[in-house]
Amino acid sequence: MKKKKIQIVYFNLIDKKFISSIIIDNIYLDFFKKFADIKVIQVEKREEIEKAFKNKINQDYDFIYVDGSSFLLESFLLRAKFECTIPIILILHTVWGWKDKIPYILPLLRSDDVILAPSKYAKECFFKITNKFKVNIFKNFLDILSIKKRSKRYSQSEKKFIIFLGRIIEEKGLNQLVDCMPEIISKSKNAYLNIVGPLSGDNYSDFPKSKYVMQLENKIKNFNLTERVLMAGLKTGDEKYKILSESNIFVNSTIAKGEVLPTANIEALACGLPLIATNWGGNKETVISGINGYLIDVHSSNGQTKINRGELIEKIITLLNNKRLNNKLRKGSLKSAAKYDYRLKLNSFINILSRNKIRSEVLKWNDIKKMKLVDFKHLFNKKYLFFLYFDINYRKKKYSDLFNEAIFFKKPNIKKINIDSSIVPIKLKIKNKHFEFVTMAN
Repeated sequence: MKKKKIQIVYFNLIDKKFISSIIIDNIYLDFFKKFADIKVIQVEKREEIEKAFKNKINQDYDFIYVDGSSFLLESFLLRAKFECTIPIILILHTVWGWKDKIPYILPLLRSDDVILAPSKYAKECFFKITNKFKVNIFKNFLDILSIKKRSKRYSQSEKKFIIFLGRIIEEKGLNQLVDCMPEIISKSKNAYLNIVGPLSGDNYSDFPKSKYVMQLENKIKNFNLTERVLMAGLKTGDEKYKILSESNIFVNSTIAKGEVLPTANIEALACGLPLIATNWGGNKETVISGINGYLIDVHSSNGQTKINRGELIEKIITLLNNKRLNNKLRKGSLKSAAKYDYRLKLNSFINILSRNKIRSEVLKWNDIKKMKLVDFKHLFNKKYLFFLYFDINYRKKKYSDLFNEAIFFKKPNIKKINIDSSIVPIKLKIKNKHFEFVTMAN
């Protein structure tokens, strides 16, 4: 495969103790190297990013890719401060991971920056903030051919395994899935649930166990399910694909709005597993009901998000007991997985970058510092200035003067803002200017 001549400097910013499917396999970096010339800069402190920009990295490279959100805003600020012309590749890995960063970045975004959304859902969420920038849909990817080969080594046992793979946190809906197990077992005698993920919750480790994991273990014990619901802990590589391949159904019970396109869904498809997933976020873009699995309804009431329990139980039991249907959906999963192979996806990625050759005019740092927030209001959608409610830690110390502090005011006397609800408009009058603040709408 011929390597393209696009030069990318890669700020590897993510704390490797934090878990996600992307970090485990480091897929972006490993696969980018197959298509472009990459210079990796390991970054643990902001000073290291500052040094790179100070050395005018744009003289030698076409793009910067910032991996993760840890120093995302700082990268944009430092680029402006040192008046570098190099475009930044911005990937919207998650909705809630950048909900309080993107609004601050918008005034620093340029027309030559490349914004990539892993799903239509992520793109739509971004457009709720602004529709002034082009967003390319660039779905998550894996080495699908390799996963298929590795998963063929294993066969299923007489036990029928339901598998969940991901972070073990409350937003993944695992409490509700465990609640369903007694009824599932009563109608499918060999049913087991295998929960695979770090017992620490978010961290790349099984120790120490998180409070939520301990609560989940207590529930399993109280339901007398310790032999039927297994907490496997963190699994990676061949061990992960072995567990997936030996399973009968993959269940993604997430109720987290940040799920833009779960990589675990793609891994399950590549292993030929039927998917049962909540009708939520990026799940809707990986699961095709009746083809590779089923989507389960989710509803909210009294501030709580509930999965349709009866529907979830019915679909799981059907796929455990109906071997013919299970095999049909397995074939559909394998076919669906093909479109997520990196060989296909990264060609389109390089094509996106290749079309982005003309660099935009760079604003002077001193000019940016003089601007007030109201000078940027044209960038935001009419009903989207909600970010003023959020934490402004990023405005501390040397970057506190990026926007004029005068326009940042104390929070209004509102007891609670429910950011998980639909649109909640709050009208305010500031210096004879009317603003309307809303929350993230699903």
